[in-house]
Amino acid sequence: MSASPRSPLSRETRLLLIVITLSAAVLLVLSQFRFPEGPPAGAGSATPLPLERLAARATYDELATIIAELGKRVTPSVVVLRLQVGDAQRFVPALRVRPDLLLAHVSADSRVLSLIGVEATPEVAAYDERRQLVLLRVPPDASRVATLRSSNPGPSTPRYVAAVEGTRGGAALRPVFLSRTDPVSDERYEQGLLVLGGVLQASPGSLIFGLDGSFVGLCIIDEGFAAGVPGPALDAAVDRMLQVR
Repeated sequence: MSASPRSPLSRETRLLLIVITLSAAVLLVLSQFRFPEGPPAGAGSATPLPLERLAARATYDELATIIAELGKRVTPSVVVLRLQVGDAQRFVPALRVRPDLLLAHVSADSRVLSLIGVEATPEVAAYDERRQLVLLRVPPDASRVATLRSSNPGPSTPRYVAAVEGTRGGAALRPVFLSRTDPVSDERYEQGLLVLGGVLQASPGSLIFGLDGSFVGLCIIDEGFAAGVPGPALDAAVDRMLQVR
């Protein structure tokens, strides 16, 4: 009887081919987890990966921390006014611009009822009807006077700022994104105004601060758009009001 022919591949070679095949299959499976296929045509946006969601949450948490720290720095200079406007009540922030004077943006038909958190009777020291600015005399506190220096790096510099608004419980801060702050001329203010974006992002009378604590402006409505009266313009208006009393 003749011997059977030997296999053209040795045992070691066959084992090596099996190992290579299995390795390629494992790599193919792993690649599906590392590089998932895109969504099918017509499907909505892909669900963010876990790390992307974590990064987004960390960014918002960081912004919240910055706003909280900013509040500790700027709110000592702010007193909220409780106003009577017709049949409704409003709460508007006022900025301490002199040791004994608060400045706020209120309409002529408003009546100051009280100061939130301050045991003092509000006394109107001066009112500028054209600019709708009121000065209220309060017990002096030189340590809480705000610095009216504006922070405006340029009209095409997007940035986050904080709007200080009035509430029943006192001053409240919230972040506002400004895509640009274009300067525009205004006959009421020699220094002009800053257009705060194209939509109303802060209520009239709000105080706008940069995240570094610098004053940006007082929010008013100018021709239907939110505009900011910068610090130097407010300072000049205060001096004018004190001179014509």
